[in-house]
Amino acid sequence: MKKIMAKIVLKTAHDFFLYYCFFCALWLSLAPAAMGAKTAENEILAIGTATIKEGNLAQAKESAISDALTKGVENYLLHRLGSEGVVNNFNRIIYDILPRAKVKVENFNILLEDQTGEEYKVLIKLRVNEKVIDKKLREAGVVVSEGPPIKS
Repeated sequence: MKKIMAKIVLKTAHDFFLYYCFFCALWLSLAPAAMGAKTAENEILAIGTATIKEGNLAQAKESAISDALTKGVENYLLHRLGSEGVVNNFNRIIYDILPRAKVKVENFNILLEDQTGEEYKVLIKLRVNEKVIDKKLREAGVVVSEGPPIKS
């Protein structure tokens, strides 16, 4: 009974530590904006998840990073185009822009990573390459208006 309780406490302490690290990293990434420092619009936090297959942790990590990069580019496009722009250009975005999302990322840093059972998760901070995305949007025929939306 004592061994079971010790494992539960250890697991809970481990989870607490991981959540604490996650929120510290999140806070540190958002703190400059809260303090008035200018953060780049093209910097995004994203969480990627992958299943560990046949114990291959390296492959799971690579897949989780790829998942996070795709989610980061998706978040950037949602912010950049707005909900109406995404709805109007959904097929162009999913077929022409999102494939090979890594090419559209300037750089990224892994802030945290964790393995829980058969899942591997990463928290990354990425910076999208706006020039590449602009070019791909133009090639796909997506109209991006600059400046604030026009009021009718």
